[in-house]
Amino acid sequence: FIMVLVTFNDLSRHVVDPLIQLFQ
Repeated sequence: FIMVLVTFNDLSRHVVDPLIQLFQ
């Protein structure tokens, strides 16, 4: 279960980072 959370966190970071750079 922890590994799923870590993977999801890593995925969300890869999705959120470009969005943040896009809005800056």
